Amino acid sequence: MKKITYILLPVLILAVLIQPTKNYLAEQYRLDREEFINEFLAKKQTVSYKDSKKLPKAMRPDLKGAHDYLMMYDPVTKTIPTERMLEAIDFAEQKRSSLMYNNRLSEVNWNERGPNTIGGRTRAIKLDPKPEFIFNLGEACKQLGDKENASKNFLKALKIKPDMKQANYKLALLFQDKKNYKKSIHHFQKCMKYRDTEERYLLSLYLDGQFKEFNEEFKKISVLKDSSVLMQMISSHASKYLNKKDEYNFSNNPFDSIYHENLSELKKGSYLLMKILQDLNSPDIEHRHQDLLTNGIQTNGNIFDLPIESIQNLKKLIIREIYRFKEKNSVFKNNMIKKWPKKSILNGWLIRMNSEGFLMPHIHENGWLSGSIYLSIPEDIEDNEGCIEFSFEGKDFPILDDKGPKKLIKLETGDIILFPSSLAHSTTPFKSNKKRICVAFDLNPL
Repeated sequence: MKKITYILLPVLILAVLIQPTKNYLAEQYRLDREEFINEFLAKKQTVSYKDSKKLPKAMRPDLKGAHDYLMMYDPVTKTIPTERMLEAIDFAEQKRSSLMYNNRLSEVNWNERGPNTIGGRTRAIKLDPKPEFIFNLGEACKQLGDKENASKNFLKALKIKPDMKQANYKLALLFQDKKNYKKSIHHFQKCMKYRDTEERYLLSLYLDGQFKEFNEEFKKISVLKDSSVLMQMISSHASKYLNKKDEYNFSNNPFDSIYHENLSELKKGSYLLMKILQDLNSPDIEHRHQDLLTNGIQTNGNIFDLPIESIQNLKKLIIREIYRFKEKNSVFKNNMIKKWPKKSILNGWLIRMNSEGFLMPHIHENGWLSGSIYLSIPEDIEDNEGCIEFSFEGKDFPILDDKGPKKLIKLETGDIILFPSSLAHSTTPFKSNKKRICVAFDLNPL
């Protein structure tokens, strides 16, 4: 009996004390937890939920972030358990990898419209239909190569603001690029005196075959704009295609204006030439896509902005030759010489072609004077390969065949070519294991 008593007594005592002990430990845990939370919130300088609702949304403390942290925090180890962190990381990765996340258009900066004191679920969100915002979406799509969505956004902007010039202009350019000239004409007519709208309008009339309207409009616009590179190109082409006199005088004798010299400073094997080629081969120089270029690459931006001694010396050589071009062509009484820009900037880019590489006919619409300087021409090419060719041809222009003049110039390393920016030019393909390297440039008026 005594043995049973000795066994039962401790059991009874333990049974009586176990629940109060649990309660004490739980209370102690609660107090420790509460103390930690209060210290944490004090350090975060948070306010009560009630008080936070009185603040503007931008100034409210991150109560959600604090709540998530406190829910994951283990006060025993005083850390967030690794398994919880892994779950959170996995969830975040799934979010980033989701189709909806990848296809989002942009991050949106929200403006508070209030009121702040009403609870309940948010059932819908509506963006302000500002035409400028929609236009910017269209411009972003265009820069990304998504012309279809660019057109849709420009049209949406015009539904809200029909006289929005920049939207009409951008939409007209897209229609012109798709050869929908009637629609491009319609939108160009809604944004006259905006940028180069008049010239683009004339181009659409001409490419659409509306030659009567083209001739009438050209006479009116040429009085207001007598130094347009694009108008000169159109006029030169029309003089041959329509068999009429070229009366536009930005540079209506462009073949006589071509300047061709070989620079001793850039002869093959010279230190400056080798240094330029070495510096322009840097992996830090970015490249971009060029629709007119086949089997070649083109640098992005203005290479003359690079603080590299060899590139700056090349720029000085080009500027010297530009002065000589102007002096040589001073005999011509055209607007290119008479209205030579008082302020200008030299903008250049590198073109590196591989075998079978060539450039399609084009002009430099933003330039005044254009040119190229040749840093490497393969010596094993045939006579008419790798040449520069001048003509009155252009993208989507009616084919002139034998009506239009052409001039083919064979090139050597160290050559420089200067010509009016209104003169269309292209290059002929070549076959060689070596690269054809040149720096093309424009003198752009400011």
